[in-house]
Amino acid sequence: GRIFIEDVSDLIPEHQDPVEARDWLQKYVHRDMVIPCRIKEINYRVFIVTLTSKGSDLKDAQRWENREDIVDEYLSLSGPTQEEKALLADDQKRGKQRRRFKIRRVNHPLFKPVSREQAEEFLSRNDSERVIFRPSSKGTDHLTCTWRLKDQFFHFDIIEKKKPDAMSLGEVLIVDGLKYEDLDEIVARYVDRVEDNMLALTEHDKFFEIEEGGTTVQDWLTDLKQHNPRTIPYCFYHSKKLHMAMEVGFIPGTRRVMKEFVKVTPRGFRYRHKDHRSVRALINYFKKHAARPPPQVQRKIETARANAAGNHRQSVKREARHTRGSSSSSRVKSETSSRQRRDGRGSGRTTRYQPGMQVRAYFQQDGQWYPAKIIGKGRQPGTFAVEYQGYPGEYHDLREQDLR
Repeated sequence: GRIFIEDVSDLIPEHQDPVEARDWLQKYVHRDMVIPCRIKEINYRVFIVTLTSKGSDLKDAQRWENREDIVDEYLSLSGPTQEEKALLADDQKRGKQRRRFKIRRVNHPLFKPVSREQAEEFLSRNDSERVIFRPSSKGTDHLTCTWRLKDQFFHFDIIEKKKPDAMSLGEVLIVDGLKYEDLDEIVARYVDRVEDNMLALTEHDKFFEIEEGGTTVQDWLTDLKQHNPRTIPYCFYHSKKLHMAMEVGFIPGTRRVMKEFVKVTPRGFRYRHKDHRSVRALINYFKKHAARPPPQVQRKIETARANAAGNHRQSVKREARHTRGSSSSSRVKSETSSRQRRDGRGSGRTTRYQPGMQVRAYFQQDGQWYPAKIIGKGRQPGTFAVEYQGYPGEYHDLREQDLR
């Protein structure tokens, strides 16, 4: 189609020369701009449509739509039917749900101007294809890579730097903080290596394939725990919450299944903020630290320890002031006797917990039970000083009901 300069807008000054017309167009009209128009003329012989986008023509329905001189068996001036309106509304609704992207000028055989759904459909139909680069809905300084591994689809973001222009490919490409020079290098040094690591983990005998309607991870681990309560059953499986990641599920001595993310990277596997080069190294580290609280719980333990230490110092200061202010020795003896009775000493009260015993101790911050050792009597009356396994020198005062 074409629009003559005089039909672009009512705002164009009259009697302007070609230079003024060009300057006006560059100021108010730009590439990829959507302009509503009316059809003025159709040249069927050369397949050209002449359009007008002037506001006066768009508003003048009487002139353009109620015309008796138009004879075209395919043109209806009565408007869309109810069925056509419903189809149009459905198309508009689906169009809003899809995030739009701009067409990019990327000269590479693996780049295709398609959406996420179209990329997955293309890779599903073509067994020989496994990687597609496509435009990103985040803007023209991003690309998205979609790759297929068996029946799984993975998508990751590529940040572009040093771009010659807005639509061209950047000279520096960044994926997960790693820099690459071109798309081929991303395939060779990122996609291929992540795929190798992903396959190594999925082919391990501890990998659990989740099937729709089949046994769940929780049921499978719980059944293993019931058959052998002294072990820590575990398995790896694809994460539904995080792309290009696995999850490890395990039961560390309780009936509740714990879940943690395992990020698959070109360098191996990232678990508990540490990089592991191989599946064997990952599993060895997991077995060694599975019984210990994860890093986020460890931070809570340290915070609780600091708070407990501060509270204990305040308690000691208050007791010292109270003792100095007391002039009656009988009162001191009475308080001492009262503390002993509350602590279970001198009152005939017995307890099955003794210093040196290995127990499972309740941790209030996350509501879990962890292996621990009783060190002795706690600083607070009626408590035991407990040291969690893997945290030597860190003592917590727990009541008898918090031990088992």
